[in-house]
Amino acid sequence: MREIRLSAYFHHPAIVEFVGISWLTLKDMSIVTEFMVNGDVYSVLRHQRQLPSHDQWLRWYPLVAPDESDHKDQNGTSSITLGFHSRVASSPSKLSMALQIAQALVYLHSMRVVHRDIKSQNVVLNTLFTAKLCDFGISRRISLLMTANKGTIAYMAPEVFQGSKYTERADMYSFGVLLSEMDKLDSPYVGELDDIDSDVTFPEAKIALMVAEGSLKPQFTKAMPSEILHLATSCLAFDPSLRPSAEQVADELSRLIQHHRAASIVQSDVV
Repeated sequence: MREIRLSAYFHHPAIVEFVGISWLTLKDMSIVTEFMVNGDVYSVLRHQRQLPSHDQWLRWYPLVAPDESDHKDQNGTSSITLGFHSRVASSPSKLSMALQIAQALVYLHSMRVVHRDIKSQNVVLNTLFTAKLCDFGISRRISLLMTANKGTIAYMAPEVFQGSKYTERADMYSFGVLLSEMDKLDSPYVGELDDIDSDVTFPEAKIALMVAEGSLKPQFTKAMPSEILHLATSCLAFDPSLRPSAEQVADELSRLIQHHRAASIVQSDVV
């Protein structure tokens, strides 16, 4: 019932829209939301991983915009066919998706709500690949006594494993883990697990222990832009007080996008 109440209460462009509920009995009620045709970020990243690098259309910064011959929808938005589901807006990028997720967190945190399960499966994409946050099953209002171990192991912050009191900064750690996943196109700690004994029976327990003590953090590829890498690593700070707020992250991502657009315009004028 908590998820239903929260989903119905939230109204933001970067949060999946609540439509209603359906049920056969009161024990199996389901939430009905807007249809997100392009699935979740997890599926998109796995699809990208299967492609040769030169065919991977989802990058940190937008690809070159299409020319006038490209399709325009009824709203005049240019789009291109990229072979995944249907059509994608002319400028989908990891950076724009990250900004939309950050904006959703700004909204939630301003309402004193912690999502507690930020991960690629909980970010869904519409026709234009706009990212929207979903699944508020374990979200709750911030409390000084909030110590419950909730979330998905690979995305959880150290203080959550420690049983310490935690705040919305735990969401920011999860956001940093998500940026690592978007960079590597693979699940968190997949490469890092190679450094853990191969005979470990319960790798999730090992991850939890190492993250809690600060000896394990998500890694990034050398191809990740340095400015985004700096932001991601700041989100992964062991000390929650050293992590940026959602608002600070959204501001920085917006600045990076605007800078890229300005540079692209200058470059196109020169050419």
